[in-house]
Amino acid sequence: MTPSEHAHSLGRVVSNLLALETWIRHALLQHSPNRNRPTKLSIKTLAIGSVVPIHELTNYKTLGALLKEFNLLQRRLGREIIDEDEIVKLRDALAHGRVVAESDEVFPVRLIKFSAENRADSTVTVTYSEVLDEDWFDEQLFLTKQAIRVAIDTAGLICNVFTLGTDR
Repeated sequence: MTPSEHAHSLGRVVSNLLALETWIRHALLQHSPNRNRPTKLSIKTLAIGSVVPIHELTNYKTLGALLKEFNLLQRRLGREIIDEDEIVKLRDALAHGRVVAESDEVFPVRLIKFSAENRADSTVTVTYSEVLDEDWFDEQLFLTKQAIRVAIDTAGLICNVFTLGTDR
């Protein structure tokens, strides 16, 4: 895997995670009982310091909390749920992990994530360790693509998400 292929594949996975969170928020907004919807909230025109109402698109919930809420909605609707554990594990590894070259060739790299420290004995535990090769990227793209499709279906909206494919 070349550095360019690695960067491109990593960007696709991260883009899918960002898209997934957005679609989950849209789905939760569509099915919100209070429907405190923004009337004319244009994300494109928001500047730093803008003040907007709190609702499903603007709240500060974590991806894990959103997935739990979304899956509760899905169960209530009798629909497919998203594997929240795998999605959160992936997002957390990318956000908090470290990359280490496996060899002098640099790519592929290994992504390693550690637990919070155990203050009693000053240790940490490895909680994630994967080689970011073509197979890993394909698996993560498939996982995130499937989750996005479920969220889009629940949101009742149609879109064309360019990051969904697994082709190179």
